[in-house]
Amino acid sequence: GERLGVSQMHVSRLISRLLGRLREGMLATN
Repeated sequence: GERLGVSQMHVSRLISRLLGRLREGMLATN
C-alpha cells in the first residue's frame, strides 16, 4: 500500500510537470 501511495504522488508530480511544460509550449507558440 505504501509503495502504491508513493507511486501515485510521484506520478501526479510528473503529470503536473508535463502539464506545465505543455502550457509553456502552447503559450510560447501562441
